[in-house]
This record gives sequence, structure tokens and C-alpha cells, in this order.
Amino acid sequence: KGFDFWTAIAGAGASVRKYVGSSSVSSNIDAAFFPLDNTTTASFTNHEAYLLFVRGDRTVSSGYTVGSTLLRPKGPLKQETAYAIPVSVSQSHTLIGNPYASPLNFQKLYADNSDKIQPWYWTWQASLGSGVGGYVLMLPNGEGGYEPVPSDGTAGTTQPVIGSGEGFFVVPAPGALPGNTIQLKE
Repeated sequence: KGFDFWTAIAGAGASVRKYVGSSSVSSNIDAAFFPLDNTTTASFTNHEAYLLFVRGDRTVSSGYTVGSTLLRPKGPLKQETAYAIPVSVSQSHTLIGNPYASPLNFQKLYADNSDKIQPWYWTWQASLGSGVGGYVLMLPNGEGGYEPVPSDGTAGTTQPVIGSGEGFFVVPAPGALPGNTIQLKE
């Protein structure tokens, strides 16, 4: 199935998961990440983002032990001028992946798509909580930058940068029409 053998994966506990949004625009209650059945037939070229759970190097075999590891991307470099990414108006959030080797500036992304998405977004921050991580909402602060919620403890304006390969959640703009598509530009 394209996975290293591991009992939890054989039992549908795959460490690669796909986000399926809520069918309710006003609630995200039934949204969840679901395990991929396999990685041999899944199309990873559609610019979707996936949750990838990495516990460490290959010496980690059970429990909550973690180890350090190095991940390297593989495949053709994405160099398209723009990608059309659907942002569903029938679900509360859409997860988008940055397909570029360079970071994205969310302010520029929003400026190009302000009639299609809200001016805020969410990312995952692994350092939140007790090492388990959590979502950070990036809100425009009215001073040309963004403020993370919860705060990362630094004062001042944060630039809204989405790293290479990083996923982020967006919300459709009020009045966006079915077939809502944003342009993600390099």
C-alpha cells in the first residue's frame, strides 16, 4: 500500500491523512483528518495538503518516544505561475498546501483573492501545548501585519508567511459563489 509496515497502519491508522471539511458552513464539527488507504494510487499532484505524522527516525518503534529525523522532498519542482485551488463554499474550512519551494506571503494571496476568502488563516504550530502542538489563527492586526492567536509570546507584528510545503486553512468569503477558486501564485 506504499507504507512501511506497521501494525497501526495495517489497521487503518495511517500516518498520512487527508482533511475532509465539514458539510456545514457555520460549523466545523464533522470535519476530520482521515487515513489514506494507500500512497500508491493517491494523487499527490492536486495541490491538496495532507497531515503527515512523523515520530522520528527508524529506531522509534512503540509508545510515545520520539527521535530526530530529516525529511527531504522528492519530485519535480513546482514552477507554475499560478495554480487554481478550489475553496468550497459549502464547507467551513478548506485546507490548502503551499506547493512551492518558496514561502507564500498570505497578505499577497489575500490581496489577489479578497472576494473569495477571508483575510485570516490557520496553521499548525508543533511547539504549542505540551509538545503535542495546536492550531494558530493568524489575524490581521490593522497595522500591516498579523497577530497569532494564541500569542507566541513575542510583541509586535508578525509577517503572515506560509512555509514551503506547509498547509493552511482558509474560510470562504461571504457571498463567494459555488465553484469558488483562488489563484495561488509563486
